[in-house]
Parts: sequence; C-alpha cells; structure tokens
Amino acid sequence: MNPSKIPLRLRIYSFVLKFFADEWDRRQGDESCLFLNADRWTRAFNGEGRPYFWIHAASAGELESLESVALALADRGVLICLTIFSPSAKNGFLRLRDQLQDKGAWVGGGLSPFEGEWKGIVARISAPRVLITAKYEAWPELWAAASLFGFPIMIVGAQVRSSLTWADRILRVVLGVRRPRLLLAAFTQAHQDALIALNWDGSQVLKIRDPRWDVILRPSRSAGRAQDLLSWAEGSCFPRPWGMIGNAWMTDFDQIPSIIRNETFAKTLWIIPHEVRGADFDAQVAFLEARGMEVVRTSDLDLKKTLNAGGQRRRCILVDEIGVLKHLYASADFVFVGGGFGRGLHNVMEPSVGGALVFAGPRGAHRFAEVEELERRGQLTIVSDDEQFSEELAARSTDPKFSDLRRNRVEGLAQMSGGTSDVLSALFGA
Repeated sequence: MNPSKIPLRLRIYSFVLKFFADEWDRRQGDESCLFLNADRWTRAFNGEGRPYFWIHAASAGELESLESVALALADRGVLICLTIFSPSAKNGFLRLRDQLQDKGAWVGGGLSPFEGEWKGIVARISAPRVLITAKYEAWPELWAAASLFGFPIMIVGAQVRSSLTWADRILRVVLGVRRPRLLLAAFTQAHQDALIALNWDGSQVLKIRDPRWDVILRPSRSAGRAQDLLSWAEGSCFPRPWGMIGNAWMTDFDQIPSIIRNETFAKTLWIIPHEVRGADFDAQVAFLEARGMEVVRTSDLDLKKTLNAGGQRRRCILVDEIGVLKHLYASADFVFVGGGFGRGLHNVMEPSVGGALVFAGPRGAHRFAEVEELERRGQLTIVSDDEQFSEELAARSTDPKFSDLRRNRVEGLAQMSGGTSDVLSALFGA
C-alpha cells in the first residue's frame, strides 16, 4: 500500500488517536512489555513474509471463544499471530502463546493498540491471509487497514450490535474508506437473519456453532485441585444436595436471600465469589456469618484431615481461590450464576456441563446465544426475583424424573460441540 493513497481523513483520525494509544501504553507499567506499537511489532514479529492468520480478541472471554480455532489452525500447519486488547486476557494469552509455540505455529503477538496504530502495524509486516476476531471487535481503523491492504475479516459470534454498525458508518462516512470483506459468522438463526438484513456489499453471512463449547466440553488436564476439594467435602460432613453460587457478588445475595435460608434444596452451599479479595468479598463473608453460617475457606484447609460434625451452625464452603470453578460445577445439584442482578450475567456454559439445574438473574442475559439455547433445552432458568427462584427450584428439584433429566441434559450437550470445525470449513471450504 502506497502511503500517499491513504485518505487524508483517515490519516488525521489515526494521528489524533495515536496520542491516546501512546498515553495508554505509558500507563501500563509492567504490562507494557506485551504492548505492540508499530516499532515493537516489527521486532516481535518473525513471520518473514510467510502467510499467516491473525487472531485478535478483545478480552478474556473473546480469547476463550477463539482458543480452539487457534489450536486447530496450528494443527493444520497455519502460522498464527495472536493479539489481545485487554490486560484481563494476559494469562490466557500467555498460555495459548506457549501452546502455539510448542506446535511451531507462533509468529508474534501481544497486547494490541488502540486506534491509531493498526495501519502502521500492518504496513510494517505482510498482511495476513485473514484476520479472525470475535463478537465485539469492530474498530474503524482496523477495518480500514483490512480494506486498504486487502485482507478479509472474520467475526466469530457476529451480531447486529451498535459497535458493528457504528464502525461501518465511521469507516465509510467519516474516514472515506470502503468496507473490507467481512465473513460474519452468527451463532443463531435470528442473528444470521439480522445480519443478512443489513445487506452489506462484500459481506458473507453464515450460521455456525459456538467454538467455546469445544473448549468447555473437552476433558481438562488441570482438575486436580478441584477434585481434591470435592473428595474432601464428600468425606467430611457436607451433605447433599449441593448448591453452588458461582461468580457471586453481594448483589446476588441481596436479591436472592432464600438461597441461604432453604436447606431443602441445598444442605451444603459452595460460594465461589467473582473476586477472592476486596470489599465485595468481605461483604459476602459478613453476610453469611451474620446469618449464622460457619464459613469454611478452602485456602485454609488441610485436605488430609476431614472435618467432624459439630456445632449447630450450618456450614458453607467458601472457595477463595481461582482456577477450580469449572470442575466444581460438574458436581453441583444446582448452580446460581452471579452477576445477573448487578454488573451483568457471567458465564452460564461451564455450569451446564455436569447437567445441573442452572439459575441466573436477568441483567444482560439475553445478549448471549448460549442463554437462549440452554433455556430452550430446559437447563437454565432466568429469574426476576427471589420468589420466582424459590418456586422454580422447588418445582424442578422435586421432579421424580430429576436424575433422568440430568442425564439427558448431559447427553444433549454433546450436540453443542463442533463450532471449531464450522469455522475451519468457512475458512477453507468443506
């Protein structure tokens, strides 16, 4: 691409926004070692002009949705450049980078810039065969780079979001650049229909399964600590049924207080806070203790010793450590997923894997295709208040076919896998 052919409006846009990218980079401190501006990108990239795919994720959730795709591409001998936008995805980025390096597929990557650097980065190295992003990644200058340098963008889990339509308007109307080739891969028929209705020239719309199910449903090699906790709880005085509150916030307890009171449906509660320290965590502990519960913290446990029955207080297990949530969920009788009465609903896919009943609050719930699918299958119930939660849990838990229904739910989840192969088919043909 000849720099003289870059529209003046785009050059001005990039120049202004590069100031904010540089300022953000300066404030990252220790994280700045991952940050990629155009100069650092040249040093970090070792593709040497070989064809490669660029995978870019906004944050930890988006990176998770593309993890299986990256590894599957690597298994096909495709070179991968991997970038993330949020430092929250750092740990996942480093883990996936190491896996790609082991497969000989890594050519570079890091913490990506704000707008203002995309053209410079692509100009320093050869353009990718395709840029694969997920859900929310729609940046006008990023799209401009794809258009000017002639590579397509695939959006996995695409929907008609405001970010998508605003990126298109800014690109064409404000910056004067044509829309790049877009491959919009939706997870539901409704989202596919809405994307088709945009009638965007140069875009292709298709329906695929969600690649995250391939990650969540596969056996894990890192379940040791969770299994130790579960075995210890079985051997100690923590009777079933087990209710788990995952990614819990104080707002969840405020809105669903019966989850603490009712021992019929959860003789033992497992509380897994979203944050394992801080004011909200302390408030949850105080709430539990104020209601007469004995809080047993997993970080304090000697798993070689079982707890004896004693005292009159009901015990709950507080999981004040990270990395075990997914594996605990599989042993729950029911799960309440936090965030739906406050900051926004958290992941409902992991709690579903063991076939447990799953409940959650309403905030942000129906922005996610997996919520609609799990509701349709009868495994997930979105509740609006405490009364509805109590009624729904009572009705479902006392169903005489409870065990059969759980087994059917587990077997049915196998149909959810296959999104990774759908993405590969879209990229390379069936």
